[in-house]
Amino acid sequence: MTDAIDLALLPPPDIIESLDFERIYAARKAHFLSLYPEDERETFASRLEIEGEPIVIVLQEIAYAELILRARINDAARSNLLAFATGGDLDQLAAFYGLTRMANETDARFRKRVGVQIAAIAGNGTRERYVSVALVAHPSVIDAAVLSRQPGVVDVALWIADLPADAPLPPNTEWPAANVAHHAAVAAVVEAALDQHRMLGVPLVVYEAAPCAVDVLAVVVREATAPVTLTADLSERLPALIAEHAQLGRDVARSRILSWLHVAGVSRVELITPNTDLIIPADGYAAPGAIQIADGGLSW
Repeated sequence: MTDAIDLALLPPPDIIESLDFERIYAARKAHFLSLYPEDERETFASRLEIEGEPIVIVLQEIAYAELILRARINDAARSNLLAFATGGDLDQLAAFYGLTRMANETDARFRKRVGVQIAAIAGNGTRERYVSVALVAHPSVIDAAVLSRQPGVVDVALWIADLPADAPLPPNTEWPAANVAHHAAVAAVVEAALDQHRMLGVPLVVYEAAPCAVDVLAVVVREATAPVTLTADLSERLPALIAEHAQLGRDVARSRILSWLHVAGVSRVELITPNTDLIIPADGYAAPGAIQIADGGLSW
């Protein structure tokens, strides 16, 4: 079984043109001058170097209009590519594969589901088919991993989103208990859906993917221009960066954590924890752990 292609790793499509106003403007000027006899071109060329000259303003407006048109052509080309399509354009692409957007489903999740569905067309029993069914079964499924931890058994690990902290809860029920019940209910729904698509005679085990805590202990030395709230700001934004980076089985390198901490105003970073790259198992995902960013003072 092959993994689905990571669209983010594909090279930029050749159909998308790199836009440059100055290049377009230079081409318009060159074409304009070519319309005059050779013995008059030098005169008009010198006039085109004068800002405020009426013909300069006209040529700039023509170049800008062409830039806008080319940008619109780029947008039209992107709308037909799964890696770039958004909104209604993505809905139209998905409809070709018999998919519709789920309630409140983001473009990123819907795009992933379309890509998996394309790979799953081969039929039941493939990794992509199991992942596609899991994503369709419940909107709280962020992702799924299909493994074979023992011969002859298909294991499906589900990454399930928590209930929102402000979600309405049953009477006399606290959020932690309601969240546990939510996870169990989602897993049951997905397991029932997967059971209809498994290969006959092949046992299926559905379980939750495990969060792998990313604990960070670092000392940050500030430059003189850095705000005094720098370490507090870093502590606040780091959990979101870890969550954004997280994917099933995606490792967290120390160098990446250093890049997150080495923002404008930081002179140097001493990263104490982790002291090695964090290896995330295929049925796990990175999650923010204990974050401690100490202020190492100003660099001199």
